[in-house]
Amino acid sequence: MNQLVQALKNKIVVAIDSPPGDPFGDLELKVAMARAAEVGGAGALRVGGSELIKAVSAEVTIPVIGYIKLDHPDYSIVRVTPTFKDACLAVESGVAILALELTGRVRSDGLTDQEIITKIKNELDVPVIADTSTFDEAVNAEKTGVDMVTTTLVGYTPQSKRSKDFDFDLLARLCKSIKIPVIAEGHIASPAEAQKAVSMGAYCVVVGSMISRPHLITKKYTDEILKVQK
Repeated sequence: MNQLVQALKNKIVVAIDSPPGDPFGDLELKVAMARAAEVGGAGALRVGGSELIKAVSAEVTIPVIGYIKLDHPDYSIVRVTPTFKDACLAVESGVAILALELTGRVRSDGLTDQEIITKIKNELDVPVIADTSTFDEAVNAEKTGVDMVTTTLVGYTPQSKRSKDFDFDLLARLCKSIKIPVIAEGHIASPAEAQKAVSMGAYCVVVGSMISRPHLITKKYTDEILKVQK
């Protein structure tokens, strides 16, 4: 197993992906959040876009898991590192580990999932994480030769079940069925849920909004207090 992949075992990976207009959407604030995550013990960072990958990679010593996201309103098409050209751009920008969507659909450059993974492995020499949204997609991703799979896209694609909660049942099935590391990602809302995911077999856990988007953390507390009957 690749040493970078080994280093993620039982670690928290912090995803920093604040959209434009977000209170922490400015580049310098995202970089500051990345530094704070490293100080807090994060094992890696997950960031998207060439500019942010470069900026974060220059400021932290932990691995950067990176991707290029296509600006599109939904997931009816491949959005996460959709082409081999995008994969090259992410690697050139400084990613230590490349993330891309493997959902079985033909990509905008015409490559199948197997074809793009073969090209990445032969030409770019980086570990690869497959973002998936269903059990079958993760199983098929393993067959392409990726190093890890994530549950990143669960609830975001037309073929996956929408939910505001993390799918622990899917995680359990994946950990029992595939041999490569499974990363728990998507709607992890508390340290207790992260611990539960690892105890069920997740190799590591990615947490985004509940760490890197303070206004959503504040809203979570606010909403809970409003439930109190006075």
